[in-house]
Amino acid sequence: MTDQEAPRETDKNSSEKPLIVPKDLRYNCSGCGKCCGGWSIGMTEADWQKVKDVDWNSLHPDLEGLDLFVHREEAYKEGNSPYPHFTNPKPNGRCPFVVDDLCFIHSKLGAEAKPGTCQIFPYSFIETPTAIYAGVAYSSWAATMNQGDLLSDQIGMLEEHWQRTINHLKEKSKNIDLPSPGQKGESSNPFDIVTLTGDTTVPWKEYLYLDEKLQEHFRSAMNEKRYFLQTVLEGEEIVLEAVRLAKAGQSLEAITDYQPKVDLNTNAPESGINDSIIAMVYYLQLSFPAIRQHYPSLWFPATKSFDAKHFGTVVKRFNYLFRSGVSAILFKKPDLPGVGTHDLKKALHHKIAMFTPEMSQLFNRWIYMKIFAKTYFGPVAANYSVLCGYNSLVAKFLCAVLYTKSLAISRGKNAIELDDLHEAFVRLERAFFTVDQLLPQVGAALSFAYSIPKLCRPMVLSLHNSLEE
Repeated sequence: MTDQEAPRETDKNSSEKPLIVPKDLRYNCSGCGKCCGGWSIGMTEADWQKVKDVDWNSLHPDLEGLDLFVHREEAYKEGNSPYPHFTNPKPNGRCPFVVDDLCFIHSKLGAEAKPGTCQIFPYSFIETPTAIYAGVAYSSWAATMNQGDLLSDQIGMLEEHWQRTINHLKEKSKNIDLPSPGQKGESSNPFDIVTLTGDTTVPWKEYLYLDEKLQEHFRSAMNEKRYFLQTVLEGEEIVLEAVRLAKAGQSLEAITDYQPKVDLNTNAPESGINDSIIAMVYYLQLSFPAIRQHYPSLWFPATKSFDAKHFGTVVKRFNYLFRSGVSAILFKKPDLPGVGTHDLKKALHHKIAMFTPEMSQLFNRWIYMKIFAKTYFGPVAANYSVLCGYNSLVAKFLCAVLYTKSLAISRGKNAIELDDLHEAFVRLERAFFTVDQLLPQVGAALSFAYSIPKLCRPMVLSLHNSLEE
């Protein structure tokens, strides 16, 4: 047990394993309402029973005349919808129950009446062979800004959220055929065997040596506000050393004393392939979600299994999606509705002031949370290997910086803003909740690209060279 873990036994009805939360990280919902838009909230039948008889239209002028829900019971029974009911977003993409930037369901009926998805957002709970790891997604502004009480002081509340998560998943999967007792896979855990890269695997307890090393590396860097470009490349060396040890048939315990060394003054080789990969990630993680939120007709559920009007609207938008994708990936000029068109190559090499210590702290904190929460590889991350998952984190970091540098260029500034970085990470994390919108072929292509060792290093070095001392 490392000193960054705060364990406590969970409710015996939910799990016999300890719930472990990260130290030094904070979160409490600020009630700002900024998280409540950009998606249609799925509701289980139990969620629906809590709110179905309420005359919402009579309770507030902003709700009067609105169709607040969309029903997909038949599609749900057929296995073509993840939920039988959904909230029906406003034309601007926001939840219909957001009134004066607060949740009206919460204020009228209490937190327990909110859909299960809303109750457990933005927490994550990953069950591994030895423990359950809690974390928070940075799709919440308060989480991104590290606002609120220490998570290590909220273990009782997190245990309740973990139980809610279990109950919600059970309710959601009522129409799914789950393995019967005794069937193969009943007692297995997706993390029993961890894929480091390709066909290189290690048992979970071996992976924990690498996990502890990475956690300590980024947690200490976070607390000391160390320069992130140095720490992220050192983290990459730690992952690659673990791969080397595993391929040689050695225990990953040897990683404990490994001291990575990186020279940031190395010239960065130009790579059109790497640039295109980052451009693709930028489009999928920043541009596409912005388009999706700007045009709710692209994503919120139709009122029936086939809705000609909804289908026609989606078809009309397809050409725009196609053109924007080509512009982003081939020409490195993605479009973000409401923000503008960004020139990624210009942004990468544009000279700006050095990151402030607070910015490096944000970067280190974000990647530390991802590593601690086990949400950067495995079943909740498109089944990425550890190397794929780490490369995806670096790619997302590059996207965040390119986004903020583009904003600085548009304003005629020579420095990026911390608030813009907060916004960038919120945008990036929101894409996590819409990953099922991507074609399987896209996920496979990204997995292949992320398998390239030192994939992002040339761009990280180029970024370093663009920072003015």
